[in-house]
Amino acid sequence: LLEEDKSSLKEASYSSSTEVIFSEYFEGSSSNRALELYNFTDNDVDLGAYSIYIYTTADLVPTYAYKLKGTLKAKSTYVIVGHEADETLIEKADALSTFTFQGKQSIALVKEGNIVDVLGNIGFRTDWGKDCTFVRKVDHLLPETLKDNKLLFDTYSWIKYNKEYSKLLGNVENTVTPEELL
Repeated sequence: LLEEDKSSLKEASYSSSTEVIFSEYFEGSSSNRALELYNFTDNDVDLGAYSIYIYTTADLVPTYAYKLKGTLKAKSTYVIVGHEADETLIEKADALSTFTFQGKQSIALVKEGNIVDVLGNIGFRTDWGKDCTFVRKVDHLLPETLKDNKLLFDTYSWIKYNKEYSKLLGNVENTVTPEELL
């Protein structure tokens, strides 16, 4: 299980210097939740420099922080699944966690104390991801650019699927055509 890191519960600054990004947000029924990370570089990455922050309010300080561990191979995904998920989802996991979310919490990927990617927008509480799955578009598998020294969740970079859609979890090579997006 990923361990909660209470020492990281403070406001973080932003950076676009990263080798790892979010590539999928999965929300299913009951306790079925997952996050997928993607190493877009040609080198393996030590995940020890990374954490996941979860913001349950519109505050700028995270409510929960989870330290990542292990190595993420080059051009590969890393799937984090809630430990109470169904067995079919747990089979896709590289790591289990006690975190939970329901599509209204902002979630940040943090490297060495700097936010490098976001799901939802920190400081706001909206239902951005309620009852759906977001998969990052293949041509957007790079870090977002800073805007006014912040990272914003840009829905243009993502394909939104219905709740329970886990077909692409663990694989960033989706085959959605521009016509299907329309």
